[in-house]
Amino acid sequence: MSYAPHDQLVLLARPSRSLWRVIVGFLCLIALIFALGYGAFEVAYAILPADLSWRIYDESEVGDTPFGVAITLGLFAIATIALEAVMRLFHRRGVLELLGDLPQAVRDFIRVMAAFILLSGLLTFLPSPDYGEPVPNLHPGQWLLLLPLMCVFLFIQISAEELVFRGYLQSQLAARFTHPAIWIGLPSVLFGLLHWGNAETTEGSVAYVLATTAFGMAAADLTARTGTLGAALGLHFAVNFYAIFLVAFDDWAYGYALFVIPLNGTPLEHDPLIELAVILNIWLAARVALRR
Repeated sequence: MSYAPHDQLVLLARPSRSLWRVIVGFLCLIALIFALGYGAFEVAYAILPADLSWRIYDESEVGDTPFGVAITLGLFAIATIALEAVMRLFHRRGVLELLGDLPQAVRDFIRVMAAFILLSGLLTFLPSPDYGEPVPNLHPGQWLLLLPLMCVFLFIQISAEELVFRGYLQSQLAARFTHPAIWIGLPSVLFGLLHWGNAETTEGSVAYVLATTAFGMAAADLTARTGTLGAALGLHFAVNFYAIFLVAFDDWAYGYALFVIPLNGTPLEHDPLIELAVILNIWLAARVALRR
């Protein structure tokens, strides 16, 4: 299957395809995210009791409770709000247009999610580093009770990243440049670099950036093949659901996970070859599910 369906998204971007709009728009987006994030915490400090304000700040930094994870994920709404402002100001359209055909996007989302669920059992047989045995974390009853609300917060997080990188940057660059190496490669590299600080060592950071860049390329490829953001959203939701809600490492955003793998203070070591193999299998399963 070719990238012809991607034209559905690119067509909407062509009236404002000037390169300066993308560069200035992206820089304004970053500035707005920081400004709105800072403003949100300042408002919280001003209107909420001091102990609750500090609890929000402390728990969102570590994410060692369900409340902290919810705040951490929910704060990504700021990126979507900022993107809406940038889209209106520089491109005269809104973020919903980045999704493509909505009914098809929903179908693509469901198909990729189903493919991940079927594949997840097989992934356990792939070689993986010995991180240790997962230990129970949250009570299953509490986990199920909070699940619908936490899924909303997770969707806020993954949709913000997909709208920015696979929606906005990819479609705008594709409207300006014809070669996929630019409109798939550049947003994916930026997406990878965004995750640089997620590891404690330089080697770990490099490996993590490589893995997230590869994930970005897989999501970008699915977006181009389907002409909607649904498949990329499904892929991102499934991966983060597993890594944050089911089995998480106890270094960040693990407060809602059913199981936690204790690191005992040692830096998490990433194996890029294994992580790339997992991403490749997930991408292939998504393509089979989409028949693209």
